[in-house]
Amino acid sequence: MHHRERGETSSRAGLHGFTLELTSREHIKLVSMPSGPGDHLLIQGYLGELEEITLTEGVLLEIRGSHGMLSIDLLEEELEAFLATCRGNNHRPEAQQEPDGGAYT
Repeated sequence: MHHRERGETSSRAGLHGFTLELTSREHIKLVSMPSGPGDHLLIQGYLGELEEITLTEGVLLEIRGSHGMLSIDLLEEELEAFLATCRGNNHRPEAQQEPDGGAYT
């Protein structure tokens, strides 16, 4: 799999770029690209068994599974502030349950 270079993040603040890399098309459940105005892109798939979560140089969150990796440009301070807000409100983001038992958010 391709890995971003350390420190390689979105050049525009607040955009939170992301990369999704999967080892096979078999791990893609759904890709929906409607053509109408206001329609939303939807990508669903399976990262597999969780292997590692890292925050590289405080700017790149990487979630690695047995089938691929999701990388998100995210500052450590943004992540900490979000988690503090969730904890302060006793709010725990809950995953939606798939009909086949898999979870996605």
